[in-house]
Amino acid sequence: MNYRIERKTEFGFSGMTRTFSMENEEYFTGIPKFWEELVMDGRFEIMMRKSNDGKCVGVCMPVVPVGEDDFDYIIGIFSDEEIAGYDHHIVPSTEWAIFEVRGPIGEEYRKAWKYISEWSPKAEYKRADLSELEVYYGGDVKSRNYLTEIWIPIQKK
Repeated sequence: MNYRIERKTEFGFSGMTRTFSMENEEYFTGIPKFWEELVMDGRFEIMMRKSNDGKCVGVCMPVVPVGEDDFDYIIGIFSDEEIAGYDHHIVPSTEWAIFEVRGPIGEEYRKAWKYISEWSPKAEYKRADLSELEVYYGGDVKSRNYLTEIWIPIQKK
């Protein structure tokens, strides 16, 4: 799997948030349903009209006191300023391991996350306690050439 290490300056994102449980891997089915719900009821299209770069993000927030096995997942867009009606977050400048995923969303994504979970313990980096991002570019999400990236915040061990 292709990846690169890249330092990014501080950036922001805005979007819609839902809390998911890690118990019984509920999030594996819950997050795709969340995406489907926003697409079907038109909220995703409305949000994308506010995007300057045509990208959208799926963000796994760091596990915080939402619940011991719960985390917030945000479907959003990059934005330096707050957008009315959306949750807004700032990510500080840090280094990222950016993994390129090619292919239809679904099975390729699961393979990528599995690879990352196996890569992490062996790498010279450890995960930083910041948000992990899935960056989606425009295009046909069912195409075998569709590009997405998974951004993992890292720091030297």
